[in-house]
Formats: sequence, structure tokens, C-alpha cells
Amino acid sequence: MIGTFKKKKYTYFIACISLILSLTAVIYLYFINSSLWFLFGLIIPIQFLNLFIGPNEFKRVFAFPHYNDYIYNILFIIFTIITIASSLFGSFIFISNLPLTDKSYLFIPSIIFCFFLVGSIIDLYFGNTK
Repeated sequence: MIGTFKKKKYTYFIACISLILSLTAVIYLYFINSSLWFLFGLIIPIQFLNLFIGPNEFKRVFAFPHYNDYIYNILFIIFTIITIASSLFGSFIFISNLPLTDKSYLFIPSIIFCFFLVGSIIDLYFGNTK
């Protein structure tokens, strides 16, 4: 594994949870017949590759004919926004399906978890790029 998270295991763990939450969001959106499942589903392989080979290797594997950092930065920003949206939606689905009668005490921990999730996703795409 050549990933960017060798030194920061907590970030790698949260990024793996982000991938699982994104998969949850895609499956949920597919079952309710929403067209967003296709957009979120296209990001899953990119997120998976970026998680396990890192953003630098990702640029080398998917090189454009005319190497341009501007194109990669725009694509990575789009990928980051879609990944954040799908992961946050997946965490919302997970929290809303918990068998608890009162979920109000989960509000503050879920906000803190969302900050960790967003930070990990930003680190996933932009953390160790050259």
C-alpha cells in the first residue's frame, strides 16, 4: 500500500469510514430511485484509488496528454466536494437509522465527527500532493 496515510493512522481510519459512509449513501439513493446515486457512485472508485494509492500516484496513473496541475486541482476540488457530500449524507443516514428514541444528544458528537470527516477527506485529496 502506497497510501498517503502511513504516518497518520487516525486519518486513514476516518477516510476508510468515509468510504463506507459514501457506499451507504449510494446504496440508499439507489433504493429510493434518486439520480444522485450515479454521481455519488462514480466518485467511489476514485475515492478508493485515492485512499489506497495516494494523490501523487493517482496523478501518475491518470495522466492527461498535456500534464496540467490546474486541471488536476479543479478535478480534485470537484471530487472533494462530491466525496464530502456523499460521506455527510451517509453519516446522516446512519445516525437517523439508529434505534434510539431520543437522538438529540447525538447532535454535538455528530458535528465533531463531521469536522473530522471533512478534514480527513481534504487530507485524502490534498494532503501530500507535490
